Amino acid sequence: MSFFSQLFYFLSTLFIVSGIDQRQIKSEPRQLRQLDENQASTRRKARAQCPVQQFRVTDLPLELVLKILFEAGCNSQSTYRALLLTSRAIHRTVRLDLIPHLPIVLVTQEQVCSFRDLVSKHPEVASRVRYLWMIYGRGSRSSIQWSGILSHCHEIRALACNPNMLGAINVTHHKRLTNLTILEDLPPLIHGALYAQLEHLHIIEGGGGGWEHRIVHYTIPSFPKLQSMSISLGERSWIPSGHFRDWSNALELQKLAFVTRVRSKRSASSISSRVEVCKNDRYAVSLVYAPRRWTEKKMWQARVFDRDHVWKLKDAKELFSFNSDQT
Repeated sequence: MSFFSQLFYFLSTLFIVSGIDQRQIKSEPRQLRQLDENQASTRRKARAQCPVQQFRVTDLPLELVLKILFEAGCNSQSTYRALLLTSRAIHRTVRLDLIPHLPIVLVTQEQVCSFRDLVSKHPEVASRVRYLWMIYGRGSRSSIQWSGILSHCHEIRALACNPNMLGAINVTHHKRLTNLTILEDLPPLIHGALYAQLEHLHIIEGGGGGWEHRIVHYTIPSFPKLQSMSISLGERSWIPSGHFRDWSNALELQKLAFVTRVRSKRSASSISSRVEVCKNDRYAVSLVYAPRRWTEKKMWQARVFDRDHVWKLKDAKELFSFNSDQT
């Protein structure tokens, strides 16, 4: 059977299945057209009797509109930008009111420069910035961009930054900065006034040699208000001995967590043995596991809304199925 014969046979079966005789189609095309017209007319009459009313979000009570927009816009900067472009009414509603609830993430030099220009020209935006991630690479960077941001944004609550950016923080203005995430090195003593007001501290890749050198050769800074601390070790299978000193300069410390990303039971067991030695009666010490897809930036964004997020990660001992006797 040729291709066209097969196609004709297939199409003919469709008409037969639909309950319409092909001979009737050939002989009564007018009746079919009339049937289609009657059905279309019936649908038009039905729509006329039940007109569809347009629904506008702005017709809802303002409190409900704000709740919907906040839930959507706080998820990401891209969603926030999309809302700004939706309509003039929504733009006016969310442009400023949503910023205090939005974790702002700057990961490139271009983004930092652009945001600096924005906050320098619009003080109403700068005064509403609460959560800021400004870790965008290692090494020396021009301080003009990020210092310009910090000099205008005085209401920051949670900041993630490179160590060299701490010099641009003035506690006289940044009185509400209590949550700090720092990359690798925590400069001791130099920023004592800032450390004195911190309540939550997270150190990224705190298992590096620089951190150990600073802890061994200097004294641990004083953290009189520090309540929780977490140290991300990455995929390292060891922890510097300096981490296990008693944090006597943090009298309010309630819990200390080491975050590991190792993927072998042996490495996790080695780290766990060090953590067991570190445990004491003054504050809780735990070892938790963060999968690779759960990046430092994502963890920071989660901590913005839930300060205990790190301690809700999976316990490394349970995940790798070993106990203290095996370590």
